[in-house]
Amino acid sequence: MALAELISAFERDTEAEVRAILAEGTADAAQIDEDSARARAEQIARAAAPAIADRRAADDSRIAEATHRARAEVLVARAAMLDRIRAAVRGELAELVDARLGAALIGAAVACAADEPGVLRCPLALADAARAAAPVTLRVEVDAAIATGAIIELASGTQIAATLDAFLDREWPRLACEALALERAR
Repeated sequence: MALAELISAFERDTEAEVRAILAEGTADAAQIDEDSARARAEQIARAAAPAIADRRAADDSRIAEATHRARAEVLVARAAMLDRIRAAVRGELAELVDARLGAALIGAAVACAADEPGVLRCPLALADAARAAAPVTLRVEVDAAIATGAIIELASGTQIAATLDAFLDREWPRLACEALALERAR
């Protein structure tokens, strides 16, 4: 019976050794699969990184270009809006110049001219007020092209523009900012 027990013990030991070898082989295979999956993922990431970076840069460039184009369109639209507002205001300025305002504009221009010789040009409607306010050194001329006040051209070459058009031109940057602020608030 010793031989049967010995064979039985060999069989048990062999079975245990086979199970241990199989378990070790299965663990090694799992580790190899895990290592190869990780290595494959790293290789794919390294290989794809330049393409991803190029794609991201191209996308960023397209976004920047679209943003620039949109901002330019907004600026063009704002400029056109401001041009329309300015033209509309300028179109109504002549109607605002009554005798009182005309006299005030002429008085301001004459005060700036002091006693220098020159020519005071104004519309026909303000000619009488200009003649009354102008010193003898200023010759008054009617000029239909000047509808919103008076312009004095001094002999020295200096021009004094006391017109609502000149005032609009001088104040336009501030007025344009106010118009934009009002538009944003709408």
